Amino acid sequence: MDYSKLYSLILEYKFSIVREIKGNRNGVFRKNHYSNNVGMVRLFQKGSPVVEGLKMKKNNRAIYNECKRLYPNHKFTGIMINKNFQCDPHKDNGNEGPVIIIGLGNYTGGELVAEGIEYNIRNKDLKFEASKIEHYVKPFEGDRYSVVLFKHKNCNYEEIEELL
Repeated sequence: MDYSKLYSLILEYKFSIVREIKGNRNGVFRKNHYSNNVGMVRLFQKGSPVVEGLKMKKNNRAIYNECKRLYPNHKFTGIMINKNFQCDPHKDNGNEGPVIIIGLGNYTGGELVAEGIEYNIRNKDLKFEASKIEHYVKPFEGDRYSVVLFKHKNCNYEEIEELL
């Protein structure tokens, strides 16, 4: 699959700074680490509707639309884009159904480990149940971007189709 347009959109994207949280289960915070959801979100208030996330609006839906073009049959509500993020072993408890993860960038190492199996996702995708399978990222050198297409368990896909 040709990820050149997606990669150029990510290189142009102005990531928001992630505040360092000591003891955060999500991973090793490193200099130049960013993680932003450029998809749909449900606000925290009970009964609130699904809306375009601020970062999705900031990007004019460009990354979301390119991911829909690349994966028209995969149902996802959010797109997490990560830059230089090395996550510790975890399960994505907020997700529902399979995710697709794509590795992009000029890096070495950084394999995704899921249930003890190492996957080289650089310029490739991997589909797996991130809410059921423990996974993490091995150390890497260089700039590593990952794109994760996921459906949050609190987002109804039908609501999202009405917004698009």
